[in-house]
Amino acid sequence: MTRKSKLIISIGIMLTSILGLFFGCLLYKDYKMQNEMLIICVYGVLLTVFYLWILLQKSDSSHLKAQGFPFMIIFYHVFNLAILIFGMNLPAVYRPICAVPMLLTILFGVKTGLASMVLYSVLTVLFGLDPIEAILLYLIFGVAGSFLAVTFKSTVKLIIGSIGLIIVYAVFYSGLNYYTYGEYLVSDFLVGLIGGAVQIAVFLCFFPFVAKNLQFNLDKKLNVICEESFDLMSALKERAPAVYEHSRTVAKLAEHAATTVDVNVMLVRAGALYHEIGQGLGGNYIKKGMQICSENNIPEAVIDIVREHNINVSKPITKESAIVMLADTIISTIDGLKKKGSPVPDKVKLIDKVLTLRISQGHLDECDLTAGDINKIKDSFCGAWRKKDGEGEVDDILSDEPLEVPEDFFEQN
Repeated sequence: MTRKSKLIISIGIMLTSILGLFFGCLLYKDYKMQNEMLIICVYGVLLTVFYLWILLQKSDSSHLKAQGFPFMIIFYHVFNLAILIFGMNLPAVYRPICAVPMLLTILFGVKTGLASMVLYSVLTVLFGLDPIEAILLYLIFGVAGSFLAVTFKSTVKLIIGSIGLIIVYAVFYSGLNYYTYGEYLVSDFLVGLIGGAVQIAVFLCFFPFVAKNLQFNLDKKLNVICEESFDLMSALKERAPAVYEHSRTVAKLAEHAATTVDVNVMLVRAGALYHEIGQGLGGNYIKKGMQICSENNIPEAVIDIVREHNINVSKPITKESAIVMLADTIISTIDGLKKKGSPVPDKVKLIDKVLTLRISQGHLDECDLTAGDINKIKDSFCGAWRKKDGEGEVDDILSDEPLEVPEDFFEQN
């Protein structure tokens, strides 16, 4: 399947590029000399080959197994070719050729996004009658957009990042005009805002399809890394059995809560299993955990949870990170009380105090959890121990005795 998908992408992109270049040359033959047409075709083919080479290097098997994925990539390419060929009557600032490179960056990484940005920006200027500043505008914005696009991991970041990119586009456009003509006009900045809005509008139209594909790939990887036989899990079990059992308990509690709100349950489970994967390796366990996860190609979403489960390092940004952080706080609190020989408090009071503390100190301010989500999570945490006779998701963790939480415990921890 992988080889077949790569073949479909290769043939589709090369064929549509050649046809697009040929059609574009016919369409603009009255504006270009024959030698210019030849240069456009040669440059277009060479840049397409370079872009395709980078793209296929970054296409892992999970991407290529997604239903319709090869055709989606070909469609994005055809879309941008259509902009290049039929959009020449539009001013360069309004041509939305940066959206596709940003989408490719999210799917494959910065290198692929930049390779596609070079291809499309060079071709649009060669086909049109635009000044060289147009290439600079596309490339500069493409670089900024590519690096920012990979940070769009929540609705808030997507909105803030999109607004930021529109402003960046306007600043670069007005700045290049000032550099070229020696005069700064407010109208240039306003035109740049409109042009940036066009780029982002096209990006947002395609973004849901990319997000769906990413979800497919992520779920495939999460299923694999959550297996007990997976190398990192086996190593943790052997290296630090207590940490391994702690992580499994946190995962059970977190997963129980995740089923009640709109989150990726499998991601919550994986994040909980890996949140202390760096224990027993020496040094800062969070940095070690992020490093070992990165070296073993663990999804970035899981690495984010490794970092964000500890509020002393980073507040949770996503709902998944927040759920893991809360579950870990509860289980760690219980473990801490047991180690000190202190009585374990009533589960409802402990859970209520944990959530109240986290909310009051602003530890949930950065994530998208609503008040309704938090109430559901709280009820789910409490409900994890309500089932009897071994049917509960978390067995024999909290005492049934209604004991009070020591008032100074949370202030000390």
